Amino acid sequence: MTIEILYFDGCPNHEPVLERLRELVAQDAAHAEITLRRVETDEEAQRLRFLGSPTVRVDGRDVEPGADAREDFGLRCRLYQTGDALAGAPAEEWLMAALGANPAPASARSLAAGLIGQRSARDRLDGVPPAHRRLHQRVLRAFVDGQPTGAEGLARWAAELDVDLDAAVAELERHDVLWCDHDSGGVAVAYPFSGRPTPHRVRLNGTGIEVFAMCAIDALGVPYLADQRATITSRDPTDRTRIRVRIDPGREPRWEPTTAGVTIGFSGEGPSATCCCPHLNFIADSTSHTEPYLELPEAIDVGRRIFASLLDQPATG
Repeated sequence: MTIEILYFDGCPNHEPVLERLRELVAQDAAHAEITLRRVETDEEAQRLRFLGSPTVRVDGRDVEPGADAREDFGLRCRLYQTGDALAGAPAEEWLMAALGANPAPASARSLAAGLIGQRSARDRLDGVPPAHRRLHQRVLRAFVDGQPTGAEGLARWAAELDVDLDAAVAELERHDVLWCDHDSGGVAVAYPFSGRPTPHRVRLNGTGIEVFAMCAIDALGVPYLADQRATITSRDPTDRTRIRVRIDPGREPRWEPTTAGVTIGFSGEGPSATCCCPHLNFIADSTSHTEPYLELPEAIDVGRRIFASLLDQPATG
């Protein structure tokens, strides 16, 4: 089996796709060779029938269903329609189907793919000016360092980066990655962090700093964003059972109770803080739950894939 990733320099999405393909190949013990192919000119894009970066082909065939009939070739970023959302990477189920891998149950797989498409901060930041992205990274780093950002801090960083603060905040709000408190001017939300207490508390064990996450998935992503061991505590909203998850990015996670999971839901349209976050909660017993949910291993993997290395991503256009 030959797996080819076509991309161009500066694409923020081909490396996460490469990482995920390597994981899938290793999990299934498949004999496959993964190669990267850089596309440098529009002429080359036309010749290679390049639909944008990243494009994944398995044995010469695009993993996206129906892509072989398209002719909109060119040197640009590629967006994939996954459910009701656009994403910068192929859907998980397409990759697994193309590889012939043993998939997770269809419901869990589609829930995970939908979450990644809805909440991927990297995809949301596509098109954001580099200076605005650097401002966003500074805000995230401040949360990791235990220093949530107030109005004065935002103004100071905007001046250092030579950006118009109001324009930067408006742009980041439009991309649903940062929201400010309209009374104080400080940061209220910078995914995955909340400037206000929530049910989802994350303690970074290396520094002892505690932060709050907007939802269960965001909480599970914080240790990977910060690249630190962390302990997550929350409660089942129904019976108030305490849930604790311990994550070390380099080791197997642990949690209690062992039956815990994460509920998945959406309502209406608008910012994730109002239409998504209230429905992404930890539950103590996923085995008896009737609404859509992910078991903890799948939920942890979603959090990792959404937020891992976000602070290390170059803030380029």
